[in-house]
Amino acid sequence: MSKLLIIAVLLIAGYFFFNPSAKLDSVTKPESTISTETTPNDSEASGNPGTTETSRYRTNHASELAEAQSPRRILFFYASWCPTCIPADKILASSQSSLPSDVIIYRLNYNDTDTDQVEKDLAKKYGVTYQHTYVQIDESGEVVTKWNGGALSELLANLKP
Repeated sequence: MSKLLIIAVLLIAGYFFFNPSAKLDSVTKPESTISTETTPNDSEASGNPGTTETSRYRTNHASELAEAQSPRRILFFYASWCPTCIPADKILASSQSSLPSDVIIYRLNYNDTDTDQVEKDLAKKYGVTYQHTYVQIDESGEVVTKWNGGALSELLANLKP
């Protein structure tokens, strides 16, 4: 059992050591410091940076998912304590301009103390059993594809038309 724990710790440490996009300083920053591309007026109006109608990476907007007009919607199930979710979250938030114009990513809290009922229901609906899971859904809310792990390059590689 202790050998498995040591291997897991080494794998996680190796991820941050060998992955230049996963800097350790991003792990220690609180989630609230992650910024997204918005205009000052949009952020001030909503009170939540990165949650405007023009943002392609949306946080705290699970309730608008049913009304979304974007043909390609990605649900990013993360947890604030997850060591691979934190850098992925930061990369996605800062790389919105690299996303295709018809893609919107909804960051959903998978398993934290502040996970709300809408997020819990979505995780159950799409069979998400652990954090750092992506689910692409169509306009009807049906699963197009689903995968675990990765950040921007993996997301772009896994997107379906």
